[in-house]
Amino acid sequence: MNIRSLFLASAALVSAGGAFAADLPAKQAAPAADAVRACPAYGSGFFTLPGSETCLKLGGYFRYIATYNDPDKSFTVARYAQSARFRLEVDARSNTEFGVLRGFSRMNDASLSRAFVQLGAFTAGRYANSSDISGTYGENYSSLLSNSTESTGIKYEGKLGPVNAFIALENAFNNNLFPVADRPDAVLGLSTKVDVVDFKLNAISHQVQTATKSAEGYAVIGSARAKIDAVGFALYGGISKGALLYTGRPSSSDFDSKTDATGLSEGTNIGAELTYTMGPGTLALAVGQIKAETFSGSGKKTTLNRYGAAYGYTIAKDLIIMPELMITETDVKGSASTYANIAYVTIKRTF
Repeated sequence: MNIRSLFLASAALVSAGGAFAADLPAKQAAPAADAVRACPAYGSGFFTLPGSETCLKLGGYFRYIATYNDPDKSFTVARYAQSARFRLEVDARSNTEFGVLRGFSRMNDASLSRAFVQLGAFTAGRYANSSDISGTYGENYSSLLSNSTESTGIKYEGKLGPVNAFIALENAFNNNLFPVADRPDAVLGLSTKVDVVDFKLNAISHQVQTATKSAEGYAVIGSARAKIDAVGFALYGGISKGALLYTGRPSSSDFDSKTDATGLSEGTNIGAELTYTMGPGTLALAVGQIKAETFSGSGKKTTLNRYGAAYGYTIAKDLIIMPELMITETDVKGSASTYANIAYVTIKRTF
C-alpha cells in the first residue's frame, strides 16, 4: 500500500467514526447549583439556602472577661478571675398569610438561653425578658431592674395609636427561686417616642406563695432614654411590693413576704446613665440606688448604692475592648456598711 492509499483509508475511518458519534445521544451538562440568595426584606445579614423559602441569619460573639475584686478578705476566693463565653444566635423568618413566621434561638456556651416562635403579633417560648427595659452600656454594670435577661411565656404585641403595647403571661422569676408561685406573672407594657425621647412603662402582677397562703404583689418600672448627637442620657426607676426581683433583690436570702404572707416586702430602684461617643470610643457613667425593706429573719432595711464607669473602644470592625469599674456600697440597718470595688476588662468579637 502506497502513502496515497494509506491517507485515503485513514480519512474514511475518521469520517465513519464521526458519523457513528453523531448517532449517539448527546451528554447532558450538569445543572448549575442554585446560589445562596440575600433576603434584604428582613434586614442585612439574612440569606436563604438553595431550595428553601426560609431566610436565615447567624450571629453571636466570642468574649473574654478578666475581673479583679477589691477588697477580698477570703483566703478561699482569689481576687482575680478570668472567663470566656461563646454565643450563637440563629434567626429564621418566612412570610405566611398570617404575617411573618419567625423562629429564634440563642446558645450561651453549651446552654440554651432563648428559643421562641413568633407569628405576627404573637410570641411563645423563652425570649428577652419583657421587663428588662433599662439596660446600660457597660458589659458588667446593669440597672438590676428586672435582673433576669430571659422570660418564658406567651406575649401579644400591638399598637394603640402612637403607643406600642403588649400583654404577656411569663415566668421570669416565678419558679426558679423559693417561694414559688402558682401562676405566671401578668405583664402590661407600654412604649412610645416623643421627639428624641423613648419612654417605656411596665406594670407587673406577681403572686407571692407560701405553704399556707398566697398574696398578690406588684411592680411598676419605667425608663426614659434619649440621644442627641454624641450624647446619650437615660433615667430609670421602679417600685415593688411583694416582687423584689423586679426592682433588684439585695440578697438571695431576701423573701417577698413574711412566712405567713401577711406582709409584703417593699423595694425601690432608681438610677441614671450618661454616655458620650466620639469616634470609635464610647464613655459611659452610671449610678443607681436600690432599697428594700424585707422580712427575711426578723426584718431589715437594705440600701445598695452602685456606681459604674466603662469605656468601649472599637479596635477593628466587630472587635471591641472595654475596661470597666463598678463600686458598690451596701448598708444594712443595724450593721456596718460594706464596700466592693470590681475592675473588669472585656474583649469581644461579634459576628
